[in-house]
Amino acid sequence: MSIFSLFTSRKPDVSKYAFVDTEVGTKDHKIHDIGALRYDEATYHGTSKEELERFLLEGKVEFVCGHNIVHHDAKYLFGQQSWHLVDTLYLSPLLFSERPYHRLVKDDKLVCDQLNNPVNDCEKAKDLLMDEIGRWNQLSRNQKKIFSSLLCDKEEFKGFFMMVEAPDKMSLSKTVQLIKEEYEGRICGHADLAPLIQEHPCALAYALALVNTTDHRSITPAWVLYNFPEVEHIIELLNAIKAKNQGLFSNFSEMSLEEVEEALLYLSQIGALKLEGGFLVLYNAMDIQRLKDNRLRYKQEEYRMLNEFYKQKMQQIHIVGEYANLMVKNYQEALQYVQDYFLMDYQRFIAKYFKGEEAKGYKVTNAKVRFIVAWKPKDAPKDEKESAIPLIDLTMTRKI
Repeated sequence: MSIFSLFTSRKPDVSKYAFVDTEVGTKDHKIHDIGALRYDEATYHGTSKEELERFLLEGKVEFVCGHNIVHHDAKYLFGQQSWHLVDTLYLSPLLFSERPYHRLVKDDKLVCDQLNNPVNDCEKAKDLLMDEIGRWNQLSRNQKKIFSSLLCDKEEFKGFFMMVEAPDKMSLSKTVQLIKEEYEGRICGHADLAPLIQEHPCALAYALALVNTTDHRSITPAWVLYNFPEVEHIIELLNAIKAKNQGLFSNFSEMSLEEVEEALLYLSQIGALKLEGGFLVLYNAMDIQRLKDNRLRYKQEEYRMLNEFYKQKMQQIHIVGEYANLMVKNYQEALQYVQDYFLMDYQRFIAKYFKGEEAKGYKVTNAKVRFIVAWKPKDAPKDEKESAIPLIDLTMTRKI
């Protein structure tokens, strides 16, 4: 079955597209400004939905594109629309999942050099979509098949897949098989993919996109985790066991009884597994090895990068918390805060609003390492270092 036949009786004309952006009041929820940019470079700037519709119909537009158009602009502009919606917001973390991500996207917003100019926002959205199409064309044939099978019938993605003429949707069994083949050695070969495909296809797609990254500092954007909270759990499932050996100790014959006891006791103390009455009753999937080489394996640079990673995550918590405080105290100051966040250099923004960072925000009162996931490619040289990511539980308190 062709992907087009899922939504329309004929193949739409992908050359007839337009970008639309809408400014809506945060209090009155009314349209204050509308901008549109058509494929022929014609533009519309006004406040009338009827005039916008006439602008689109005159150009025989079939694809209406925008950043968060599915759940924002379309809700205010269109009723029973006859256009196919292409949303650049949901595509960005799927196709640009690797740090430093895309230059035109910050969190869930477009980076624009002019405020309150919807036509300018349309131009930025167009640049972003062209880059997303370029990145899509760079994916392997199998990756395209996987993403299309997972997402082609979801409203946030189906317009894009129609535009790029994505491969047909595969059956459940073929999708499972292809994911295991494409990501062999990078995800758990025993992961139960079928229920994830059926129940959480979007979250699975974002998780697979993150698995594809080579920079361990790459993270899933907060807005994705808010809308698809299953992503983090799925990533844990996919990374649970990457070795074929399913035993707790992969080289048990090379270990002494004392070493086994010490390893189990330590893992019990840090909460990685649970012992009751001398029996191992609960543990996270892991592969424990006795290392013959006890020399230093991780140096200051690895810990420096880890510290920077958590510093940035905490800064984002501070930024959101400060915004919430300003919204309560002074609405205009909150608007200025948001404007500075998007327009100022990031370090200048931090210096302006978070001088003496220890004096405000949140403080970590307890940190607990749950476990460390370490891996390297199957074909990597023996002397190549592993990449490692610790899973850490943080307890934080708000400073007064």
